[in-house]
Amino acid sequence: MKELAGHYFPIYPVGAMIRYAFPVHDYVGQFHKQVTIFHGTDDGVVPFEQSRRLASAFPFVELVTIEKGKHNNLFHFPVYQQKMNELLR
Repeated sequence: MKELAGHYFPIYPVGAMIRYAFPVHDYVGQFHKQVTIFHGTDDGVVPFEQSRRLASAFPFVELVTIEKGKHNNLFHFPVYQQKMNELLR
């Protein structure tokens, strides 16, 4: 969360301003099971690079890149639907 806030407000000391941490790397690191992340390259809320770094940090994390996908429209893309079908079988 601090990194995301820092992305949007780089001139502010967001680390000192944010009360709650959301240490995604810590949480994902506890799974040790296959994790699939869907992320659109045109996401205007969470930078795509954050998912890319998370996926590269853990061998069991798969990043499904949705080209031109935004934050709330990934289900419209065939690659999303195909991967979800595969995961749910």
